[in-house]
Amino acid sequence: MLSDGWNPAAHAEWLSPASPSHEFSYCVGPKPFYAVFMKSFISHVLALFVLALFSAGGTALSESRPVAPDRLTILTYNIHRALGNDGKLDVPRIAEVIRKTGSDIVALQEVDVKTKRSMRMDLAAELGKLLEMKVAFGPALNLAGGQYGVAVLTKHELSNPTTHKLPKSKGKEQRVLLETTITVGSRSLRFYCTHFDHTSERERLGQVKAIADLTKNLDVPALLAGDLNAGPGSRVLRELEKDWINPGKGKRLPTFPAQRPGVQIDFILFRDGNGFRPVSNEVIREPVASDHAPLKTVLDWPK
Repeated sequence: MLSDGWNPAAHAEWLSPASPSHEFSYCVGPKPFYAVFMKSFISHVLALFVLALFSAGGTALSESRPVAPDRLTILTYNIHRALGNDGKLDVPRIAEVIRKTGSDIVALQEVDVKTKRSMRMDLAAELGKLLEMKVAFGPALNLAGGQYGVAVLTKHELSNPTTHKLPKSKGKEQRVLLETTITVGSRSLRFYCTHFDHTSERERLGQVKAIADLTKNLDVPALLAGDLNAGPGSRVLRELEKDWINPGKGKRLPTFPAQRPGVQIDFILFRDGNGFRPVSNEVIREPVASDHAPLKTVLDWPK
């Protein structure tokens, strides 16, 4: 007998599973058959729900995944016609500097094409060949039996190269804006390369205005890169930044002179409202290959 006075023997039939009238009366809590039934029912309902989710085109889950942006690595580099600070004309050395940056779009300034002083080499074509990149050349001057100007290299598709002459005063060196269309996957952007006057802010401001006029009706994403011969906070940069975003603004990114960089005069800008997202800005430390250090900018371009 239990301590509370209850005698199990007197109620043995309650505890007997053989008693038909009390078949489940000895169970405490949920009845086993009901529990098993409900578990099976819920499992089947969940299975049908997941099946329906995938059968609706199989896209319900995939559509919720974020789409990775296109990542663009851009370089601007005044190559000083491949004449290094050691006095050597070395095109492969310039190519190797560019290769190590991993850039897929490159703006070049001070590019010689078949001049006597550069041993009749087409520097733009030679760099394109060494780097396995497409090339566009924008001549600014006829010089030393050949031409001198700016160039664009890219791993992507390149089309519609157009060289625009920028305004200049009498006796000043002709400067140009090289316009190209670069196609990344199924999307295109406009890429501009330039080299502003080095003698006068007035000349540079005239060139800024000409670019503003040329690009005022742009309806596609655009990038502008080059040697602007003007520093951060200058009137030239302030005017450009009315239409273009400087992803390195507020950062110290000196590019000249290459041996001991003290001032930034090389820039990569993108058009306001194009959706580009800056990832990084970096000056490549290369003291010998040219008198300028290259500037590298990485941007994400959301799809």
